[in-house]
Amino acid sequence: MRFLVDENVNYQVTVALRAVYGQHEFRAVTDEGWSGLEDIELFTRARASRCAALIRQDKAQLRNERERGALRSNRLHWVGYEQKGLAGIQGVAVETATVIAGLAYVISEITDAPMAFRIKGIPSERGQRISAEPV
Repeated sequence: MRFLVDENVNYQVTVALRAVYGQHEFRAVTDEGWSGLEDIELFTRARASRCAALIRQDKAQLRNERERGALRSNRLHWVGYEQKGLAGIQGVAVETATVIAGLAYVISEITDAPMAFRIKGIPSERGQRISAEPV
């Protein structure tokens, strides 16, 4: 399956997706030269290049009925997630882990009918991720 990764997704997420999900193809909007395109045009180009789904940060896009209609007419699945606002390596790690972990479930749920999938973020607080004690 071919996925288009939007320009609002850290490029390192695309690199990790390619490494983990080698049986699928991940194209970045920036690699395609499509940066700055309006969403409806982006959806049309994505479908013309045989992409099945768009991965992007969730920015309330699905509230716009024209864009929802363009997703339907282009038969594109929408995969969104919310970035937790973390900076630096922690932000990249949490964003990457969120998408990597969530996409396994998305892939198993994809059918022919266009669907919207919201990936829930992984826990990102220190105490939610690790515990530490003296050896």
